[in-house]
Amino acid sequence: MLTRPIPRGVVPFWAGIVLDTLDQRADSVAAVLHGVIFGRIAPSSRQRRRIIAPALIIGHQADPIHPFADSRMLAEELRDSQFVRAT
Repeated sequence: MLTRPIPRGVVPFWAGIVLDTLDQRADSVAAVLHGVIFGRIAPSSRQRRRIIAPALIIGHQADPIHPFADSRMLAEELRDSQFVRAT
């Protein structure tokens, strides 16, 4: 069970995100960190081609974390996807 010793309404938005991150079970946080440091961030191209769920992919030229070319490539790899260029 999560605890809330600090009310989220009295801290700035980003401080609330940090508090929520720290307010998780240790085994869950360890699993996420292990995946980020040692595992793949996303499924391989071969695995993405097998995904059959519909997907909406939104790409933005100025996104500093997700390159625009990656969003186009993802849209091509997913069977039932629609790509939208955000402005």
